[in-house]
Amino acid sequence: MHNTAPITFRSQEAAAAGGVVKGARTTATPRLTPERVMLRLSEVQHDTALKSFGAFYSSELGGIVTQPGFMVVHMDDHMVHKGDAVAESVLLVDGYLYQLEAHLARFRASAELAGLPLPCSEERLLRVLLDTAAASMKMNGMLHFWLSRGRGSFGLVDTPGTSLYALLSTEVAYNTDIDRDGGWKAVASPVDPKSAYFTALRSTSQIQAAVAQLEAYSRGADLGLFVDSAGTLLSGPDCSIAILTREGALVIPPDDTGLAGMAARNVAELVMQYAAGDDLPITEVQRRLFTTAELAAAAEAFAINSFIGVVGISHFDGQWIGEDAHEYVDKAGPVSLGLNEMLVADRQYKQGSTQHTEVPYGYMTGMRSQLQ
Repeated sequence: MHNTAPITFRSQEAAAAGGVVKGARTTATPRLTPERVMLRLSEVQHDTALKSFGAFYSSELGGIVTQPGFMVVHMDDHMVHKGDAVAESVLLVDGYLYQLEAHLARFRASAELAGLPLPCSEERLLRVLLDTAAASMKMNGMLHFWLSRGRGSFGLVDTPGTSLYALLSTEVAYNTDIDRDGGWKAVASPVDPKSAYFTALRSTSQIQAAVAQLEAYSRGADLGLFVDSAGTLLSGPDCSIAILTREGALVIPPDDTGLAGMAARNVAELVMQYAAGDDLPITEVQRRLFTTAELAAAAEAFAINSFIGVVGISHFDGQWIGEDAHEYVDKAGPVSLGLNEMLVADRQYKQGSTQHTEVPYGYMTGMRSQLQ
């Protein structure tokens, strides 16, 4: 289904505050000197940056900065004015980057689909990411990194080369404000989903997800779910969706669709490894797509990504999911809590783990030894 009509928000709360001020301007817009720009960058910072941003690498700057005011990207970078960049995010747990190699493999695959060559060797990329995490002096958080078409003209692809950025943030280190018992309310979004090609390509262009989320908020929901014209449920805004059927099958989208994120894949693998000896009422794992009718009839439903872990979906389009399937009236079912605990446990480093890459903090206590 192709929507051409604009999305109508049911609440003005989602609209941006303010507007155009009528009347002539009485004060000229300042022209800033380089010295004033440097001062403003160091002084004007938002609370999230001050609280959470630990270190930032820019290939344009040629190194790492730890003052949030200088974690900037130029306006002529195609990531800014075209959304022409690919991105990945890796969890940092107790000083270890979780599944870094798997994320790097997906990063390279996205870059290839987008026609974006790395501006450095893969060995250098790994060194940059580890050094950025170390320079942050943070033990927990998330390492975000981007490969952009680069700086240049405002045309489509005219740039002298790609640009690489990385940021270690503690913004998602502790998701204590998520109501995992009550679960989330979801609605089918009127926003068209991405095509299969761009679903597999993890780009920075997230306006569809943002609009779907705002539209869901306007209806009093927590998630807007992407649905195709055949009624197949594809995903949530930046999260995978899974269900537990009343027969005990955990259904997660297959990997080749691009609809199962890294965390959803982890859940599928962990359940196949451990659930047989656990208390979870899961009889099998099915890797397939499913419809909104199956979602509505499920025993439980889940939103999954690296940021939130596993969160139960309690309602879909106003209907309670799992009614008569469990005793948790109007709440998320117990399996969502068990899956999240399983995922969190797997993220903790264990001796001999091949999924954890230790951050070399000792290298970055001072940058002098790194400047070569």
